Amino acid sequence: YEALGDLDRASEGVSSTTGRIAGSVKPDVTTVALGISPDLIHKGAVNLTGYSVTSAKDLATLAQVYRNPLFETFRIIYMKGDKIVGHEGLTSRMPGIVMVFKSREDRDAKLAAMQERMDALDATGYYLLHNHPSGRSSPSREDFDLTELMAMSMPGFKGHVVIDSNEYTVINFNDDDDR
Repeated sequence: YEALGDLDRASEGVSSTTGRIAGSVKPDVTTVALGISPDLIHKGAVNLTGYSVTSAKDLATLAQVYRNPLFETFRIIYMKGDKIVGHEGLTSRMPGIVMVFKSREDRDAKLAAMQERMDALDATGYYLLHNHPSGRSSPSREDFDLTELMAMSMPGFKGHVVIDSNEYTVINFNDDDDR
């Protein structure tokens, strides 16, 4: 409900920052999520498929609808170019953890299903996204480890966005990664 209130207030012209890259001095985010707030307010649900995302920053802003102060959710956002072509979510309904893989066999099965989904959607890439109910988007060691495993196992990795409480952090695995 907090995220919904933020979107509603922002749509009334109240300035709002809905994210920042960790380490930046000044939050500087365009509220992409304003375009979805009418659906969320009036229908109680929103489907992100078809929305344009040109950066992790865009996704972090759009995905503020997934903020939840009670428990974590982990999402895979499938992309074809700059368009979201599908998304799915997992949750353990626990405040500080999502069990993405329960075992090696579960990991192998889920990665195979993810590849099948990418093929069926004609997706060219994907983002990982999850929220931190703690109110801070700082990634844990487990977040880095999971990101590395996914980036190495599945081609098309675009970044792992961690959101909550009007901020976000992006985990990337490239030459600029300073983890």
